[in-house]
Amino acid sequence: MWASACLGLAIGTGFYYGAIIVAVAVFLIITLFKKVDIWLTSTNKMITVYTSFSSIEHFDKFIALCHKSDFKIHDIEITKDPSLREATVIAIILLESGKRFNHAEAIHMLSSSEGLIHIEEL
Repeated sequence: MWASACLGLAIGTGFYYGAIIVAVAVFLIITLFKKVDIWLTSTNKMITVYTSFSSIEHFDKFIALCHKSDFKIHDIEITKDPSLREATVIAIILLESGKRFNHAEAIHMLSSSEGLIHIEEL
């Protein structure tokens, strides 16, 4: 917002050459930082996943799979959805790895857990 205000002032005062240079620089910075942000957030050490399971036993198996895959569990929030006919266990889990990892690959690996109905990154 500040950049667009400054560009407007520069154009309004007739400093077109400087406004064009700054506009190109702002565009490049926004584009570059967006790509850096996507890379940093998709490969960091922590991931928060929203999961739903058909039973609490399947949830236990999922936790065992997380430990087997070298994930440390920092936080778990478990609820049951009373509006569904079947007993569905919903969990929001914060997982941490010892090193950076690709989140899409981790979701794909964790989705092989038995009894898992849904998994997505938050």
